[in-house]
Amino acid sequence: MKKTILLILTFMIPLVLSAGHWELREDYTFWGNSPPYIRFINDDIGYLTASSGVYKTIDGGDTWEIIFGASSSIYALEVIEEGTFWIGTDNGEIILVTDDGANFEVKYQGIGRFYDIRFRRNYGVAVGRYGQGIRTIDGGDSWETILNNGSCLNRQIRIIDGHVLLVTGGETLISTDFGNTWQNLDIYSTTDGIYAFNENDIWIGGTSFIHHYDGYNIDSFYFAAYINPPVPVRAREVDFVNEMEGWFCTSNWAQPVCTGYIFHTTDGGESWQLDETNNTENMRYCSLCMINENKGFAGSVLSNPPYLGCLYEYKPDVDIQNASFVLDRSLKQNYPNPFNPDKIRNTKIQYSLLHKSNVSLKIYNIKGELVKTLVDEKKRAGSYAETWDGKDDNNNPINTGIYFYRLEVGNRVIDTKNCLILK
Repeated sequence: MKKTILLILTFMIPLVLSAGHWELREDYTFWGNSPPYIRFINDDIGYLTASSGVYKTIDGGDTWEIIFGASSSIYALEVIEEGTFWIGTDNGEIILVTDDGANFEVKYQGIGRFYDIRFRRNYGVAVGRYGQGIRTIDGGDSWETILNNGSCLNRQIRIIDGHVLLVTGGETLISTDFGNTWQNLDIYSTTDGIYAFNENDIWIGGTSFIHHYDGYNIDSFYFAAYINPPVPVRAREVDFVNEMEGWFCTSNWAQPVCTGYIFHTTDGGESWQLDETNNTENMRYCSLCMINENKGFAGSVLSNPPYLGCLYEYKPDVDIQNASFVLDRSLKQNYPNPFNPDKIRNTKIQYSLLHKSNVSLKIYNIKGELVKTLVDEKKRAGSYAETWDGKDDNNNPINTGIYFYRLEVGNRVIDTKNCLILK
């Protein structure tokens, strides 16, 4: 009698209990302006701008030192690598800085303040006041105009999937040919922050709403309903650490009370909640950058004199614990098992999701080779059942043996189970 050894694989997955708060860093204030941009290139090295200075940290934000000063206020920052970054200034300059401030060169002179600069290799774009939008395809040595939408203020721009551009501001515009032609997304209010997973999964910060664009439609979440007093505020910066967990911060000048808020999602944007933030009265948040789910920074400014810029740090309320992921995402044993496709048409594989997620359910042979892809798409929360007819991706019947099916949610392997084919 042949003996079949079934392999039972158990995965212990870090479970992050998402709860945290924002603390004012009383050891750092910036005269005259908030940090409008904060950028980290890894867990330790980051840059921020405040007024006309660029600051750098090498210890994950515990300490910051000024490394460069411009001739006017800095409103845009793009970090290429450690020591090399681009800035956009109040007087319309785009400057390439190298060697952490030891060398710099003005690469473009515009007609007014630049609010955002973005690069992908040698391809770069920038937007700002008076409807200006420019691009370069040679690393910044030459620039050409791609936007001139009158008095419209263009706030942010992103390069998405290499060829798609998205611009926010007085108009929300998208281009699928790197700025040659543009389409208005018809969001009828000022927009600002952008986070793009890809060209069909984009978050856009709006006035009183945060919008999600899937390449065809726009869904909007009315976050202003959670603000008291109910004043118009704009989602200034949006950042995600993975497909499920993200944040956005808000900014406004409404009087008599001007208050900044930070919202947080743990279900891929299906819902948003207010994070606990101390000392928010008369603050407006202008930047937000998350290093990971347990650490991040936000820049704000006092809305009343003396207009001091402030730095906030996100800290978790709980520690990461090791736990089996069994409640919100689970994979069940297929039934029937063993399975004879010559006698029974299909075997059923069930799994459940707590949140909307990118889901992969694939079958492999004992050598680890892919046999069949059952699911590879985004699904909403709920319980699902997939059937397998014992054939591979080319519709060929497979041989007797042990096969493994694996459930992945996002970039995380949730579980792997075995299936025995007998003929």
